[in-house]
Amino acid sequence: MQTDETSDVLTHVSKNVRRLRLAAGLSQAALADKSGASRRTVIKLEAGEANISLTGLDRLAEALSVTFVDLVAEPSAARTNINAVTWRGHGAHSVATLMASVPGRQGSSALGLVP
Repeated sequence: MQTDETSDVLTHVSKNVRRLRLAAGLSQAALADKSGASRRTVIKLEAGEANISLTGLDRLAEALSVTFVDLVAEPSAARTNINAVTWRGHGAHSVATLMASVPGRQGSSALGLVP
């Protein structure tokens, strides 16, 4: 459930993890085992109630055989231009936006954050 304090990316991750997990035919417990996350983390992530590290997202993506961008992008968005709020601070202009993902070394993702 998204509130004013929840990032757009966390909302996308929540929807995408559930959708991709179901498409892969995995239970929450199976995804947790395959990714090294706890089942509780998977449950809270799908409910939009948990934050997860970039490393955790990368492990989930690998476990689901998808890219990092597939997890963080709006489901209907182009996969190279994300342009979504990743963090909100206390001030009105205190936000960070994930602009895009580009291939990095050895298959990893590089992120461009704009304050």
